[in-house]
Amino acid sequence: MARLDLSKLPKIGDIIQATRRFDDETKDEKQVTYLITEQIGHGAFGAVYKGLCQEDSLVMAIKCEPYDCRKRMLQTEFSVMRAGRCSGSPYFTEYGERGQKPQRYYFFTMQLVHHNLWDLLVRTKGNGFSLYTSCSVASQTLAGVRDIHEIGRLHRDIKPQNFAVGRKENDRDSIIYMLDFGMCRKFRTAHGKLRGRRESSVLFRGTARYASIGSLDGKEQSRKDDIEGWFYMVLEFTSGNVPWNNIGKNRKEMLNSKREFRNPDKFDAYLIDCPVKSDLRRILDYVDNMDFYSIPDYNGINRIIVKIIERNDYRVNEPLDWSPQRIYQPPDWSRDGYIKVRDRYGSEMDEKRKHQEPTVTDSSSKVEKGGHSVNETVTGATATGISDEKKSKETEAKDRDDGRDRGVRRKKDKDKEKKKVSKKSESDKNNSAHAEKLSEFKASLKRTQQPTTPSKPSKGGTTKLSVTPLHHRNKESRKGDKDGGVSKMALPSGKKPK
Repeated sequence: MARLDLSKLPKIGDIIQATRRFDDETKDEKQVTYLITEQIGHGAFGAVYKGLCQEDSLVMAIKCEPYDCRKRMLQTEFSVMRAGRCSGSPYFTEYGERGQKPQRYYFFTMQLVHHNLWDLLVRTKGNGFSLYTSCSVASQTLAGVRDIHEIGRLHRDIKPQNFAVGRKENDRDSIIYMLDFGMCRKFRTAHGKLRGRRESSVLFRGTARYASIGSLDGKEQSRKDDIEGWFYMVLEFTSGNVPWNNIGKNRKEMLNSKREFRNPDKFDAYLIDCPVKSDLRRILDYVDNMDFYSIPDYNGINRIIVKIIERNDYRVNEPLDWSPQRIYQPPDWSRDGYIKVRDRYGSEMDEKRKHQEPTVTDSSSKVEKGGHSVNETVTGATATGISDEKKSKETEAKDRDDGRDRGVRRKKDKDKEKKKVSKKSESDKNNSAHAEKLSEFKASLKRTQQPTTPSKPSKGGTTKLSVTPLHHRNKESRKGDKDGGVSKMALPSGKKPK
């Protein structure tokens, strides 16, 4: 990938002007200015700065992208963030103004956050988070993945670097925000229909370390791939690393390593001392049983995480590793408490949810295994312990049928278009040939219908016989019929009929 050209992006000390809208009804606006005080970081498509608003001393993050960037990511990121905030989800940061510096860069302002999860994980020096922190982080990040799916988008780059905790100054250090939506893709149409699967090989999107097996194999991504990337992230939180840590960026070797990790012996050997090895195995088996059209059972996976916390007798609201003096107060897991907000740019999210997530209820199931009865209150799929409701199955089947039907319709439409093109070319040829023949016929007809004037008698006393046009003859014949029923033939002058 080509290195980012930072020459067009703002420098430390530059002033950025933006328009702030206060009220959608009155459309009151005000020009505000931001002073660039620090560069927070940069990536393949742009850079992030810390900006101080000169009017109200508000500190914001300013994300910039070069004006001539080959692939525009900032617009996609802003639209996803706006849709997430309008849905009422607490896992999307607040956004502010957006604008551009002509011929230099585009930008938008957003809520400033604290350390990302990767930076916090590095501080553990390979030991990973504590079990309670790992479960708490896993639950919040899963809720973030659920909420981005609710607005019809796939993240396609789930990794610790794209999750960050809030700042203590705002009392939001218990919230884990989802970041970087430049690689997002819509998996539903504007009418709520599931987009069909592209059968041909697609370009790889994401980070190979946390990418799913399907995406590494060049297949179209779905909600399943986001959940699989989330699982690899949680595995790293719990154990401090992943089995393919030393492979580097070789995607083929990483694909083989992730396939080998499914082997029970390799899985048990890697997590030999992990207290939640069986729980992680159940989640992984559930993920592997999903397909392109599956609706993830977010509540069922979260119930397994909650069971781990209850089984180990952790206190409610126990402090997290990076803030031992602060009480942990996460947002409510349920979406019932979400309050949809109106977008400051005048648009509003549709409050009607296209697809309700499956309702999961705890049920005591008695499983016979190896001659022993195991009483366990879990939610889960038939084989893995994660619930699979009838409503979810019907919705998945409907989505699958819709996707296949659209694929068939697209193929039929292409065939019809080809036939139309071929018929049109043939008709054009026939029309051109017919037009040529018609023009020739008209020209010949014109020549034959030219009237000839009677010639004057020559010196020898003979004259040429004049040819009377057809329409003149018809007039004479009708006149003859009136006279006596016999039409007279024109003869040369000076001669009488015999």
